[in-house]
Amino acid sequence: MYWGREDRYSQPGIMIAYGGDGATKRDSHLIHHYICSEKMSRDYSRGGEIKFDPSLIKELEDRGYDLTTLKFSIQRKKDGNSD
Repeated sequence: MYWGREDRYSQPGIMIAYGGDGATKRDSHLIHHYICSEKMSRDYSRGGEIKFDPSLIKELEDRGYDLTTLKFSIQRKKDGNSD
């Protein structure tokens, strides 16, 4: 995961690369969901009304972090075990 662009014509943004060592598109969607998506929760002070909390990316940006420096890397375990 990094800040970049798909090609020279696209707008820059959060990029998630996958492949090799068994990583799949589904894995990239999982990472995108938890880091870039708003989180649904309930506001019990308003009778359990559904609300959406900012994504981690939005929270970091709001706290003054420079997203163009974003880098996140993870690898699958060597034995292929998901435990």
